[in-house]
Amino acid sequence: MEDTITSPLYLKKEHLSASSLVDFGRCPRRFFFRDGCRLRKPGGIPALLFGEAMHRGMPHAQRGELGLAVEAFGTIWNEELADRKRSLSRAESIYRSFIGSRKGSIYRIEAPPETDCGDRISPDEVPFAIDIGIDVPLVGRIDAVGRHRDTNELWGIEYKTTSELSTRFFAGFTFNPQVTIYTLALKSLSREPYIGVIIEGLQVAITMSKSLAFPVRVEHQALQDTVTWCQDCWKKIRECEESGIWVKNLSGCCPYAAFGMPGYLCDYVPLCMSNDWESLLGLFEVGDPKEFKIGKPEKETQNEAI
Repeated sequence: MEDTITSPLYLKKEHLSASSLVDFGRCPRRFFFRDGCRLRKPGGIPALLFGEAMHRGMPHAQRGELGLAVEAFGTIWNEELADRKRSLSRAESIYRSFIGSRKGSIYRIEAPPETDCGDRISPDEVPFAIDIGIDVPLVGRIDAVGRHRDTNELWGIEYKTTSELSTRFFAGFTFNPQVTIYTLALKSLSREPYIGVIIEGLQVAITMSKSLAFPVRVEHQALQDTVTWCQDCWKKIRECEESGIWVKNLSGCCPYAAFGMPGYLCDYVPLCMSNDWESLLGLFEVGDPKEFKIGKPEKETQNEAI
């Protein structure tokens, strides 16, 4: 029998996001630690901060404004964290390479659909809160929207920093919950025929500064499956919150158990292996609650968007 686990750090969910749903799908206990208690390992901060800073400058890079992109990057990035891969100069190189590739881009940025939720960080961003038939909204922020150069189709645009710009990297977004949820949200917000999401990969490496756009088409069945999956996850999350039983999914501890290939252990394995996990809280930082300004959630998502 799984022991109950509680903590004053845990905050009941008032909204769901693609990342929180993925965490729960991987392991309920991971969701408890990461999304409910907001525990983070300090060692992951530089990479996450660099990615956030790169996102901040991308709207300017899309418009060829290198200086403004670097300036926006600097409002987030702390140069004291710089190393050979992540620094102000490397960011400038990535922006410069991206701007140089825009002449051959497969899409052009379009004005985003209107939304009354979220604090819009850039003029391109699409914050959303949609109703999928559960008692909390499904929320998120889409980096931009674009129109395909050749087909005139509408797509979501999502920027991803990565050390590996490869087929293996882009394959990770096939039937990816973030991609399907973002497509679902765009269809709900605008009723436009959005096709899917274009992943704009930005390579973060010591010498390379390449970027590559990869379209991920989302079929109608995938949207239906996404709503069903989100609803099922939410039902289980509420059951866990009420019972205090957050089952450890042992196949989610490492990629070898889940996919038959080596990789990194889940950050929370030490906590799961301890009989007194709270004694190990010094290994982690407790993040602030994620706030999301929510207006009136878009309705009838299940019926009309899919």
